[in-house]
Amino acid sequence: MIQAIVFDVDGVILNKWKIIQDSYNFIKQNHKKYIFFTNTTFSKSKLQKLFSDLDIWKYFMELLAYEDWNKRQNIEYIKEVYNLSWDTILFIDDINDNLEQVKNTKVHTLLFTQDSVSLQEKINTKLNI
Repeated sequence: MIQAIVFDVDGVILNKWKIIQDSYNFIKQNHKKYIFFTNTTFSKSKLQKLFSDLDIWKYFMELLAYEDWNKRQNIEYIKEVYNLSWDTILFIDDINDNLEQVKNTKVHTLLFTQDSVSLQEKINTKLNI
């Protein structure tokens, strides 16, 4: 059972600095069901300001950025600090190479593309819900 969802930001939550409405709706509707984190190449200061301006920071347990570690190391950090097992984490990114970095950890991964299928439907399909 998934307990935590780790989001890349650019291309999954934001598109060209604007919020992706479907992603925002998913986060807002499911923030009590899952623990949310970011795992992004944005600078941490830019990420914090942006999430504060968009008023979505409150839905996230922790905002991780490239200054912390690479994508895999950020996932390892989340697992250890929040006492999660690999199979309870879902990592969503729009770049397959980023997902490949965590492939051998047994973390669930989801390649995000903006199409007519909602983020909720993609997650349900991925997790066979």
